[in-house]
Amino acid sequence: MTLTKILVFADTSEDGLARLAIAAKISEAENAALEAQVIALAPQQPYGVGAAAMADVYADARAGAHSAGAVAAARVRNAAEKLNESIIVEQQDIVQSDLRARAAALSHAADLIVLGQPETQDRSDIDSEVLVGALLGGGRPILMLPRWPSAHPWGKRAVIAWKGAPQAARAVHAALPFLKRAEIARMVVVDGRGDYFGEGPASAARMAAHLAQQGVKLEQPTFRTSAWGEAGPEILSEVESMGADLLVMGGYGHARLAEIVFGGVTRDIIRKARVPVLLSH
Repeated sequence: MTLTKILVFADTSEDGLARLAIAAKISEAENAALEAQVIALAPQQPYGVGAAAMADVYADARAGAHSAGAVAAARVRNAAEKLNESIIVEQQDIVQSDLRARAAALSHAADLIVLGQPETQDRSDIDSEVLVGALLGGGRPILMLPRWPSAHPWGKRAVIAWKGAPQAARAVHAALPFLKRAEIARMVVVDGRGDYFGEGPASAARMAAHLAQQGVKLEQPTFRTSAWGEAGPEILSEVESMGADLLVMGGYGHARLAEIVFGGVTRDIIRKARVPVLLSH
């Protein structure tokens, strides 16, 4: 996969600016354009009885939110100019209920989306909505970065969580620019259902041979069996045991029931991973 344009959701926090710096390094390595989007959470417009009386209050609140967003965008733009003068920084005033749809729409016009890992505090609602929208509605791979306070080296040792599903295949091919540069990569299959489903030894060997032809340096595939049918802990255990600093996997869920993205293995990885995760739906 060739990266020609990268989109990063950035903000003025330490990890938001670190995310911008990492995205800038990726764009430089890939000779790709970089666009940074800064989200300003706008107030919801009042409707129904009494809405007219609230018009002035709403206008003031929206203006205040826009001004605060402009200050944040200016800080991100200043940081971006120090990294690369060609980085485009845009401000998006978005109401909470529109975050998923707008994140998806913005993601359509990029080859890779870089965003932050949702947490249980500080901007977690925004980050969660952006991730769900970009992953399930954007149609593009996403690179979820941990909340590092500064740009951090990564990508030397990669784990590929393989499953016989189109999401996993898309993730692997989207990750090729990173996998080719990795010093070593390892494919792990958890609770494999056999070669009929593309998850047996022959299927894993076939995918490994394909990646080797692409220039990826691979170890022999690893097969694990989970204790309670939960693949997430096994995948994270493989990451830890290898000392990996990149995880590649499919992102599973349905746009119609977007909360599913935080269920099962995808939920475990999104919440608990401490390395960059490349996901594709």
